[in-house]
Amino acid sequence: MDTRIYAAYQGDDYVMDGTLDEIAARLHRKKSYLQWTKAPAGRKQAEKSLKMKKPSKRIVLVLLGEEDYE
Repeated sequence: MDTRIYAAYQGDDYVMDGTLDEIAARLHRKKSYLQWTKAPAGRKQAEKSLKMKKPSKRIVLVLLGEEDYE
């Protein structure tokens, strides 16, 4: 079980923090989608949206306390 805590942002707006399961339940998204957003391809898509200055509903996850998991 993954107990890592993530901060979830939708566009520039903070949504919540919690585990992947908690975030998936609250945002009505599949856990597999959230895992994809953490992958290099997902990050690249999010950066592309930011560079184009489009309003984005894309979800971005930031691992909190990352130094604890290295």
